[in-house]
Amino acid sequence: MPTATRFHRCTLAHYAADVQDDPHTELVWDERALAAADELTDERVQRHHASLSVGGFLPSLHLNLADVHRRLGDDERARHHLTRARDRVGALPDDGYGAMIRAGIDRCGERLDLGDRS
Repeated sequence: MPTATRFHRCTLAHYAADVQDDPHTELVWDERALAAADELTDERVQRHHASLSVGGFLPSLHLNLADVHRRLGDDERARHHLTRARDRVGALPDDGYGAMIRAGIDRCGERLDLGDRS
């Protein structure tokens, strides 16, 4: 599969998950996005844009999976993905996007600890 197709598959699945009303369908799209990211390398994504890295995608992808698992009541899977997101925050830029993802990880962890399913 061409690099651009893999990259776009990851990006489109990531965004498709965000517009789902049903969390089970959202989970399917989030899993597709992560699977597509697993097929990418920094070299491949930098062909699309020099500033990109696969590592920069992973905190957000894992955060989305943690959050949907939290809402579905699967705390074990939510904590797994939350840990993976936290382990990868060093790849985030020190800008508004990085701050947004870091805050989302903290918020998801707090909600998970409280048993919040909303």
